[in-house]
Amino acid sequence: AAFQLGADPARGLRNNQGFESLTRLPNGRLVAGLEQPLLEDGAPPTFDQGAYGRLVEFEPRNRTWRAGREWRYPIEPTPRVEGYDEICDGGENGLVDLLAISDTLLLALERACLLDPASRRTANVVHVFAVELAGADIRKTRVLDLSHLTDRLSPALARLDNFEALAFGPSFPGSGPTLLVASDDNFNKAQKQSFLLFGMLDSVRVAFNSGGEVAGANRMITMSRLSITQMLPYSLTEQVRATPGVKDAAFAAWFGGIYRDPKNFFANFSVSEN
Repeated sequence: AAFQLGADPARGLRNNQGFESLTRLPNGRLVAGLEQPLLEDGAPPTFDQGAYGRLVEFEPRNRTWRAGREWRYPIEPTPRVEGYDEICDGGENGLVDLLAISDTLLLALERACLLDPASRRTANVVHVFAVELAGADIRKTRVLDLSHLTDRLSPALARLDNFEALAFGPSFPGSGPTLLVASDDNFNKAQKQSFLLFGMLDSVRVAFNSGGEVAGANRMITMSRLSITQMLPYSLTEQVRATPGVKDAAFAAWFGGIYRDPKNFFANFSVSEN
């Protein structure tokens, strides 16, 4: 009932802003995401405030699909772009696609459309996030901002476009996996169908999964429930080390790094000597 359209004017799906994204996990389950919040979950994102959509898991049962777990998905506020002071009709920042990297790690694509009220020209803002399904919670970190790459793209994409699709791209000899980001022209002459191909850093997957991979009966990983980028106080290291039964404790901290140019973001971790 929560995902019906039009049955109740105060509840359910927003018109043309319901389930927009779908991905298949390696375990065979599906995860679908709403582009915008349900009516009862609040308004879509504004320039000053984000919103909460939903992710829904579907499990295969007896030749059909049954809804399983749900997560509240934090949609970022609609980004501001100088000169584009209005949001296009229905162009609030929203979740438009998902791509499963593992059973607990997804890539999420968010896109917004902005309008220059004087010229009526539009500009798009497109971000890719790494999203970890951590039990009942979601941890989310931005890994790609397409606006940082416009000087390397065709002039026709100077203001980007309606990018709203993610897929694994082709593999090339001597390289890792690739990510394909595609735009939809909506059969609109003012929009373009474009494809961008990116090399994927396996360190993104490793960073998110490392906690589970190194944890064991004699080793425990503790981190902020908000994000891997949210550091715990360093003083907790000694408190953990002093806990009865703990042999030793080490500390690791995320910090943003760049490669040669500020636009070339590269995630880094500083770690204890041991």
